[in-house]
Amino acid sequence: MIKGEHPGSKKGHEKYYVSKVSDGIIFISWVESNGLGLYNVMNFNTNELTTHGSEKRMTYIYKGTVKKNLIVIIDETL
Repeated sequence: MIKGEHPGSKKGHEKYYVSKVSDGIIFISWVESNGLGLYNVMNFNTNELTTHGSEKRMTYIYKGTVKKNLIVIIDETL
């Protein structure tokens, strides 16, 4: 999700939670094994990505771009 140097685990298997905000916009979150929580809004209409991370009472905010070849599958039954 985030390119470049950033705090957090370098490997692991986390459980992701995804919610549809509106057509073309999703909210996705997870907690990495080291406790870093990541919360993303991905806007596929404008290719904008906003990420908030929190760890040990610190908050990180990143702005980025959704890659055009990214595939996201959303289970609409949740």
